[in-house]
Amino acid sequence: VIIKDLLVEAGDMVAEGQMLAVIDTTGLEAEKQAVEAELSAVSAQLAALEATLPFQEAEAESRVAAAQENLQQTKREAAAMAELYHSGAVSEQDWQRAQTAVAAQEAQAQTAAAHAAQIKSQSSQLGHYREQIQALNSHLKLLEEKLDFSQMKAPTAGQVLAVQVEIGAVAAA
Repeated sequence: VIIKDLLVEAGDMVAEGQMLAVIDTTGLEAEKQAVEAELSAVSAQLAALEATLPFQEAEAESRVAAAQENLQQTKREAAAMAELYHSGAVSEQDWQRAQTAVAAQEAQAQTAAAHAAQIKSQSSQLGHYREQIQALNSHLKLLEEKLDFSQMKAPTAGQVLAVQVEIGAVAAA
């Protein structure tokens, strides 16, 4: 602890709790500001994710359902096309187009499912943000306690008999 300013001299009368000296808390204040800034940023990220995630999840689930429905319809059409091909009613090229359409719809369904899984994985990010906020709040509380304890106050009312530190000196808190 570095003494920044002395507020009393030998012989002064002091009241209980009166500040005796100002301590340099620049490092603690800077750390507190950094933690507050990080807390603000993480809180904003959490709020943004909480606001958008339900909509993203609903949209992703809707896309998966639509892709699955389209895939089933394409498979039905391809099966009908296969029957027509085997009976000679359509060309091999038409039958192959139907098979290609099934493969394309399967790819779309897989893409929609992968996207939905990615959105759902963001739910775990909510817990991570909440844990981070809790840790930052604990750190902030600790810093505030350190700042409170860094004040040199008179423990009781009375007269200052001697001042045994100088401005700029390192003193034990």
